[in-house]
Amino acid sequence: MRMVHDYEEFCKLNAEGKVEPDIRSNLGAKSVDALRKRGWKIGHWRTKSDLLNLCSQSSENFNVAYTQAGIDFWVKE
Repeated sequence: MRMVHDYEEFCKLNAEGKVEPDIRSNLGAKSVDALRKRGWKIGHWRTKSDLLNLCSQSSENFNVAYTQAGIDFWVKE
């Protein structure tokens, strides 16, 4: 697997259902909590879909999640 670093590529691959965010590791869970503290509406039972939907809305959201919160987005190939 490889990581996605670019918003346009993220959107394309996410539309194809090929993006898997790292939210289950300890570090990934802390990153999601950091986004929730920033006011992101990420449910506890829909974490993956909520996160992917929010990151798809704008390059700013993607960059905040990826660079500031440290979420790794992996491509399922």
